[in-house]
Amino acid sequence: MEKRFEAIDGLRAVFGLGIVIYHVNETFGAAFSEVLSPVYAYGGYFGNYLLFMLSGLFTHRHFLEPRPDGFRPYLRERLRRLYPVYALSNLAMMFLGTAALSLQKICATFLMVSTGWFFPDGVPYNLPSWFLCVLLLCYLLYGLLRRVPSAARQGLYTALAAAGAALEQLDLSVPFLYRVCGEGYLNFFLGVLLAERLESLQRNRRTVWGCLGVLLCGTAGLTAQRGFSQLPGDMRWWITLLCAGLIAAALLGGEPVLTLPGLPALGRRSFSLLLWHVPLARGWTRLAGRQLDPRLSFLLYLAAAVGTAFLSYRCLEQPPKERRSG
Repeated sequence: MEKRFEAIDGLRAVFGLGIVIYHVNETFGAAFSEVLSPVYAYGGYFGNYLLFMLSGLFTHRHFLEPRPDGFRPYLRERLRRLYPVYALSNLAMMFLGTAALSLQKICATFLMVSTGWFFPDGVPYNLPSWFLCVLLLCYLLYGLLRRVPSAARQGLYTALAAAGAALEQLDLSVPFLYRVCGEGYLNFFLGVLLAERLESLQRNRRTVWGCLGVLLCGTAGLTAQRGFSQLPGDMRWWITLLCAGLIAAALLGGEPVLTLPGLPALGRRSFSLLLWHVPLARGWTRLAGRQLDPRLSFLLYLAAAVGTAFLSYRCLEQPPKERRSG
């Protein structure tokens, strides 16, 4: 694997762990809050935005070369990989009894239309798996655009990203147009546009690094002045820009820290980490977490979450050929 893709996998690992910490901080009494306060505040946003953007980037990169078999086999393979862990993690949450069971919600969850079903609590039983419901919508939209003449596609990708940004701000209570759907459309199709411009990014490395430096300095200045808990207004647009800059930098070579041993491997298992960390946290607190010091419990939980992600990937996500060769 090329080093730049190892750096991308390293990003997946770092921000996947950010999602985990963001979601479980209350479960473990905000352990290590003096160090992890920025992750507790924004880890979920960064992680979701980055994963949507990378999904769009690598989906489009796959189709930059002509593919005679079309989009359906690609979508089928993605569902073959992701649906088993999605379904089993939701079954685990149902078994743990964290939400009332209803036929409508069960159907919405297992059909992966939880973000578009006509009922108020439009989320799956395993809350973080809303991400895959929205990602499926993004895949379907991308597949439809594959039928449009190529000359018109880039404008439509841009329009969908802009529509997603508008939906984030409007926060409509309309099926398939919820705020989280907008979050997906915006970042997925920004990832598609990034893939379109990879060659241009390669030619303008200094500009890319300069823009990222400005974004990071601006972020540091804002947080130094106001603190992580009092950043001005809605920072989602800023997070989108930072994620795009970090991905571009990783594609242009990345940083050594992103390719430290273990990080790329964990990044390749980021979907399993995303889908199992909440069921694991619920089970952990019932079985052992309350008898231990919160900090020790938190560290042991993180180790268990990483181990579960590796096991889930091997048993549920990994293609059979790779499993046998491994």
